[in-house]
Amino acid sequence: MDFTTAWNELTYIDGILFTVWLGILYYGKCRIDHHFRWKD
Repeated sequence: MDFTTAWNELTYIDGILFTVWLGILYYGKCRIDHHFRWKD
């Protein structure tokens, strides 16, 4: 199964959960970047 087939077979709930998960990862990355930017 390739990526496009897997993406097209997602349900709306799976898509929402995936989007929320990406948002959490991005928020964590921003927190880490902010922490180390002000540490210098």
